Amino acid sequence: MKSSKDIFKNNSGFTLIEILLVVAIIAILVTMAIPQITGTRHSSYELSAMRALKAVGAAQQAYNNAYGTFIPYEWLQARNYISPNYLKGSVSDRGRIAKHYSIRVIIDGPITTPRGVRYTGFSVIAVPDRGFGLRYFRLQEDGEIEQSASGAGGWEVR
Repeated sequence: MKSSKDIFKNNSGFTLIEILLVVAIIAILVTMAIPQITGTRHSSYELSAMRALKAVGAAQQAYNNAYGTFIPYEWLQARNYISPNYLKGSVSDRGRIAKHYSIRVIIDGPITTPRGVRYTGFSVIAVPDRGFGLRYFRLQEDGEIEQSASGAGGWEVR
């Protein structure tokens, strides 16, 4: 049996300096990883918003090909061109499409023709929630997605 003096002589553990050094290295690695994780998360939100814009734009184009006019979003839902549950929230021109994004559908026109009222174009805009530093996205009848930092102008093709 070992005496109490022998137990304290054989120290095979870590010193305080070694433990602090490992903690400091882990803290540095975590600090470097957080912006990457946040950037990846924002990119996924933006990608979801762009996919939703394309879906609404495809529904508008399908309706326009069939009837020669564009229609408000709730009419697309009522006519089963897009699922009524596609946007989270109530049936309106504004709803949730992705985490931290809502959508606005704007119909251009109307003009009166011999066949009745016709809408000549549309814009679908993905609007980020405040405070998330995400970009605005817009899709028009030409099918190209544009982006803007403020949504007030300065649209550029993505």
